[in-house]
Amino acid sequence: MTLESVIENKRKKIIKKKRHLRSKTKLGKHRLSNNKFSIVVAGKAGQGVKSTACLIAKILHGFGFHVFCSHDYQSLITGGHNFSYVTFSNLPIESNKKQIDILISLDGNLSKHVGQINNNTLVLLPDTTQVEVETKAQIVKLPLEIFRTKNSINRRMLNTSFVGYLFDFIGVYSKVWRDKLLGFIQEKIRQHYSNSENIQAFLVGYSFGWQNFVEFSNSSISFLMESLNMSRINKNRINNRNKSSTKLIEGNEAVALGALNAGLSCYYAYPMTPATSILGFLKKQANNFSLKVVQPENEISVINMALGSSYAGCKTMVGTSGGGFALMTEALSMSGMAELPVVIVLSQRGGPSTGVPTYTSQSDLLFAVHAGHGDFPKVVIAPADNEQAFTYTQVAFHLSDRFGVPSIILIDKHISSSYTSLDFNLKKIKSNRKQLQLLWSHEAKVNEKGIYKIYKLTKDGISPRAFPGQAIVKANSYEHDESGLTTEDPKVINSMQEKRFRKKEALVSMIEKIDSVKAYDFKATRTKVKLLVLAFGSTIMVLKDVLRNLAKQGVTSKLVQPVLIEPFPKKQFLSHIKGFKNKTIIVEQNSTSQFSKLLNENGIKVRAKSILKYDARPFYIEELEEKIKKILKL
Repeated sequence: MTLESVIENKRKKIIKKKRHLRSKTKLGKHRLSNNKFSIVVAGKAGQGVKSTACLIAKILHGFGFHVFCSHDYQSLITGGHNFSYVTFSNLPIESNKKQIDILISLDGNLSKHVGQINNNTLVLLPDTTQVEVETKAQIVKLPLEIFRTKNSINRRMLNTSFVGYLFDFIGVYSKVWRDKLLGFIQEKIRQHYSNSENIQAFLVGYSFGWQNFVEFSNSSISFLMESLNMSRINKNRINNRNKSSTKLIEGNEAVALGALNAGLSCYYAYPMTPATSILGFLKKQANNFSLKVVQPENEISVINMALGSSYAGCKTMVGTSGGGFALMTEALSMSGMAELPVVIVLSQRGGPSTGVPTYTSQSDLLFAVHAGHGDFPKVVIAPADNEQAFTYTQVAFHLSDRFGVPSIILIDKHISSSYTSLDFNLKKIKSNRKQLQLLWSHEAKVNEKGIYKIYKLTKDGISPRAFPGQAIVKANSYEHDESGLTTEDPKVINSMQEKRFRKKEALVSMIEKIDSVKAYDFKATRTKVKLLVLAFGSTIMVLKDVLRNLAKQGVTSKLVQPVLIEPFPKKQFLSHIKGFKNKTIIVEQNSTSQFSKLLNENGIKVRAKSILKYDARPFYIEELEEKIKKILKL
């Protein structure tokens, strides 16, 4: 009998024993379909934490699981402590649970996660590290230096050995099926890293796990292994996932893809976390889409260059965060006065001032709604997840072009840097761009004297639009007459101000006709309590996971999310909350309950309890569930 056969028989006996153990525990009543599992990769900046976690996420996504991957990182180039969550399930998952099932610590530092690991956690460490905290977690140390010297592996590639051990551990038990899955995983590694050394590092870690299979006494870890047994994964499931156009992508990429699908032709940005990766992604795609991507010297130049491109007829977008947006507000007003469409991605981070630049917040809501001096209409859209970021970025372009107003896409770091599944096809996006036409309703006309009225007074306030080369086009940041000539005549000033706000009336009418408010229902089998939850932006993701859990505990709830924030879709919003006299909770990530204030500004009076979080971190599932249950007295 070969060594491999001996090892395989030993594993089969252990697995059989674990199945028996699991059947005697409460865990035996559950299946993966009812559970969320979390893998956390932690270490210092520069150790490849994010890259390692993304590889794990891509492999699990390829296996057909629903995956949510998010990143917590400090504003450092090296050192400190960064970690990435990979949460996955057979059901849709859009947030992270606090409890860690498997922790891969690249630097051996467990101190930051002591409250998240227990005897149900498996911890993987380099064998050169010492555990300096007391823990009941199951610990396995990998001999990375031996891997490196015996196999001539670059030290930087050794993270992939942890991935190899991980996928052996969570279980490919059939040799035939194992070989096929290993081929699939190797292809994923090749796509992710574009080299063969990482494949070698993966196989070394995988072989170490295969030859040094450890019998764990803990029933939860055994259940995890059995539930995720890769030999149970259907081949069709993997084939279907990899033939489909569904990809695991970052929130910023979703925004960029939505912009490309809307016909983006010019993108300007100065690097500012957490919006920076839009710049990098679009730069890589520039040649594929005949796209101009420019990094000017600062945010003031960014917005002014964007308005110049808009004047010339280009569909234009810029990306920034709170501090950069603050510098753009003067030109934002110019966009309102000159009626030049532009789309602005505002990815929020903790403020004020520089604040905590690599963490998340929802504290720029009212700033975005009220930004700019003077009165002028604008659009503010707050997507809740990557799918909405993709879809509503296109809506932002449509409304901006149609009405000649600035559109602001209000996201945050949690959306910007989190990965979820999105169905898209770059070839289809290219095709869509070729078919795009101007979205405004009036054809520009030059009168018999050769004069084009760029600000022509119309019933809905939307003027016919032309570009340089079609006519003499006079855009103006001063108050102006219909032809764009500066004026101080009070009658003309009145007529122009009224013209701009007729556009807002038309805009309000349009957003009430489109899907501007989302509502989600969570029904309990036996209702003990009814609950209405109001929120916007990224908190919607964790709320959906929490309210699914609470439905199992007798809480029937409705979650209402306005995607269009400005102008506020009041009729749609009221139709969703009409007649709801039960308990109401508003959830947001700022310290002053800005969403509540926005509702009041729009004449929507709601008696509600507020749950506020402002430590620059997103909610964990357990954390938010506990806060809601406390209000409901469950």
